[in-house]
Amino acid sequence: MRIASVVVDIRHRAVSKAFDYIVPETMEPFLRTGHRVEIPFGPRMLSGIVVAFKDASDVKELKAIRALLDAEAVFDEEALALSERLATDHAAPRSEYLSAMLPPGMRMKYEKRLEINDRSRLDEALAARFGKADNIPFDASVSEHLKAVFEGLESGALTSTTRIRRRATTLTEEYVVYVQNATTRLGPKQQAVMDLLKTTSPLEKKTLLEKASASSATLNSLRKHGCLDVMSREKSRELTHIRAVEDKRVTLNDAQKAVIERLEARGGRHDTFLLHGVAASGKTEVYIELAERMREASRGFILLVSEISLTPLLTARFKARFGNDVAVYHSRLSLGEQYDEWRRMKRGEARIVVGARSAVFAPVADLGMIVIDEEHSDTYIQDDHPRYHAREVALWRTKRHDVPLVLGSATPSVESYYHALNGRYVLLEMKERAMCSAPPNVEAVDMKQEFLAGNTSMFSARLIEHLSACLQRREQALLLMNRRGTANFVMCRRCSHTIVCETCELPYTYHRFDHTLKCHHCGKYEAMPSACPKCGSAHIRYMGIGSERVERELKKRFPDAKVMRMDRDTTSAKGAHESLLSDFERDGDVLIGTQMIAKGLDFDRVTLVGVLSADMGLHVPSHFAAEDTFSLLAQMAGRSGRRARQGEVVIQAYDVEHPVILDAIEGDYRKFYDREIDYRERASQPPFKQLMRVSVLHVKPHVSFRTAAQLAGRLRNEGLEGMRIIGPLRPRIAKRGKRHVNDILIKHDADADPMPVMRAFIEKETDHDTVFDVDRHPRNL
Repeated sequence: MRIASVVVDIRHRAVSKAFDYIVPETMEPFLRTGHRVEIPFGPRMLSGIVVAFKDASDVKELKAIRALLDAEAVFDEEALALSERLATDHAAPRSEYLSAMLPPGMRMKYEKRLEINDRSRLDEALAARFGKADNIPFDASVSEHLKAVFEGLESGALTSTTRIRRRATTLTEEYVVYVQNATTRLGPKQQAVMDLLKTTSPLEKKTLLEKASASSATLNSLRKHGCLDVMSREKSRELTHIRAVEDKRVTLNDAQKAVIERLEARGGRHDTFLLHGVAASGKTEVYIELAERMREASRGFILLVSEISLTPLLTARFKARFGNDVAVYHSRLSLGEQYDEWRRMKRGEARIVVGARSAVFAPVADLGMIVIDEEHSDTYIQDDHPRYHAREVALWRTKRHDVPLVLGSATPSVESYYHALNGRYVLLEMKERAMCSAPPNVEAVDMKQEFLAGNTSMFSARLIEHLSACLQRREQALLLMNRRGTANFVMCRRCSHTIVCETCELPYTYHRFDHTLKCHHCGKYEAMPSACPKCGSAHIRYMGIGSERVERELKKRFPDAKVMRMDRDTTSAKGAHESLLSDFERDGDVLIGTQMIAKGLDFDRVTLVGVLSADMGLHVPSHFAAEDTFSLLAQMAGRSGRRARQGEVVIQAYDVEHPVILDAIEGDYRKFYDREIDYRERASQPPFKQLMRVSVLHVKPHVSFRTAAQLAGRLRNEGLEGMRIIGPLRPRIAKRGKRHVNDILIKHDADADPMPVMRAFIEKETDHDTVFDVDRHPRNL
């Protein structure tokens, strides 16, 4: 007897282990690890994934697998091993990660149905609801017959069943094939069909009917006479929202060639390379060259981008060069499109993949390289279930395949640059702009002085002056709203004083519900003041502006300008990113946006960049605030003057003397890094210590706090060297749905992992209503 270990498709820690099932004899020759199967689980039928086989089980009475759900295994050994690693690292159900590796359309949906066993015993009205069908959905349509339904189930006249189906299906199209000449006389339309097929066969059915002015009845008649046949074949959905561009082959400059040569000098073996190239240094051309060399070697290539808004632009460049060898993969595609693109990767039809975070799981054949563009971006961190960092997944996969991982950025994360300087990564540099364009002129405007001078608007006089000149020259401008952390901290508009925790030197977070200021690092709190503690001004408030307000005010000042806005509201529809950016490139004047416009956009006519509230991100209760703000400002400045025209950048801030603002104005990454790494070392922050947050959720607040306190006590009792436990703490967002939240913050050495202790605690927790959420990359505290 062969036994299969199956991970059940239930996302709950109580069933996170694999369960044993008997493999039916008829299934044994075909069943493989990675296959999805239908299994009985309690009173229900569910889907599951076969992860291993064994000859014996500790369970005495085993149930058998009911059915295979796929002709081929959807997961290979790499995917199974990766899911196990991620589940272990995050104390989460393995099924969450297996599901995340599939396109949404491949995931299973469950449909409850009622089946008739004995129609004669059914209630008359319920029987009429069934009509001639033997089964119907068990949903709201039978709600008025519930009494009869449950009587039928109890008597055996009805059976409740569950159908398991994929959410998306394969798209097919019908073709008509010529078989032989007719042996009888044909009508005019029949003859027209046959004449067309004699010259072109097979021919798409729809096209054939249109050209011959015929109907399906005409084809059916010819098919009966053996003259033709109709067949179906799979058809991929066309990604029509991706624009076509000309493939502009460029000659790589010396810096780009040096990068390629150093990569090739490693012989294609695993190493992590940090490509530090200033904005407009030509990193995209390097990526295209690397992809071309991978294709020539018949190897797979994955390029991750930080924003979905960048995917159409990069995809257009890659499609122009590599055609159908490129697959696109991100969440803004339809279910069917994601399903088709995933299948093309799986079958080896597309060896080059361009996509957002989830594309790191792409099942490309014979993986040869992964490139992560804008590697510093926190969008590569999945901040909801299932949690993972795309960079760590990419590192795991490239190590397994023994192939290079390339991390590209104009402003690398402090951790990555530290690893590069200390030999863990290989540092590659491109220090000059590729098009020989001069760096933009960057200036800062002190918004305190603007306020004291009577200007209470969000636009400084200097920015308005630059905007007027830019529009008169018929050039374009980008305006960035730095909304990271806004409305969460408190600042005085008169003197720019920000209220911080005296213990941690981190900004307090404003809690609207009880009008208090709280430190999410140490738990200290105090009442929201009515006046500035430093200057006594009443102009102290929690900060925040909305993109619609910026758009409205700008249109008032420049009524003849075409002002466009790029944010979640304007880009929610399919293809909206591509459409909006194309419209702006064609005839837009000013584009307003959040951080999605700060990376990767390349427009010839953009010569002005304005940053509103540039220092807002510095006041977020996060040890990454300085890094995030510097990266955002430096990246945004890199959008201006990327061709022959001179670029201008206006940075508006209340604290223009802040070191991070000054570093961004100078464009001096190394100066910023040296100061930031010194702070990180003194504060025992990454890369010198690892941060982790464990959230304990329960519908009863006292249970959430008690369990969190018990876990914190257990960790403290272990006495792991170099580990500090803070909490339990009540977070700013104190409820998720109906569950109350208490957090534990853990600071530990890389070689003193607290996960084994936590997993043991979580596995012994008997209250199955308690939820544990382990975040290994917390950004905001």
